[in-house]
Amino acid sequence: MNPFDLLKNMQNIQEEVSKMQAKLAGVTAEGVSGGGMVKVVLNGHFEIVELVIEKDIIDKDASVILQDLIKAAFNVAMANIKEKIQQESMGSFNPSDLSSMFGAGQ
Repeated sequence: MNPFDLLKNMQNIQEEVSKMQAKLAGVTAEGVSGGGMVKVVLNGHFEIVELVIEKDIIDKDASVILQDLIKAAFNVAMANIKEKIQQESMGSFNPSDLSSMFGAGQ
């Protein structure tokens, strides 16, 4: 294999990774707990982009319950964003792309 072809293929892979990272910033998923009292929204980089806590449950005596609800909502959002990322990556994945990147079939 020509070393210049290998370099070009590596650049193509790098461009694809950059595109995927940019795409992940736009993917979001939410997790809700406590019957909707706590909502966490994550982006594809696993960052919290929104946290909603209903005013009715904000009580200094119920801080342990609130902590549990936030953890539960976060965990649901985490599972949902992982699923969305997997669906996104498999939706755009084409096995023939790999063979063309690495010169197979030429």
